[in-house]
Amino acid sequence: MHTAFNVFVAGLFYAISWKMGLLWLGIAVLVGITRVILKRHTIKEVFMGAAIAFLISFLYLYCSIHFQH
Repeated sequence: MHTAFNVFVAGLFYAISWKMGLLWLGIAVLVGITRVILKRHTIKEVFMGAAIAFLISFLYLYCSIHFQH
């Protein structure tokens, strides 16, 4: 959930500023690495959390932009 949340926030920041989005994505990567190093999650779990968060943030932003007009 840590990595997933940070990837989601990176997607939201990316919609505002691509630089801020990439910076937060870097933070999300570091969080994912620390979760594996601390043996709290496997690499597969971290990647799946990131993928789910990416999908949800993409759908949220797409729907938000698409249905505002």
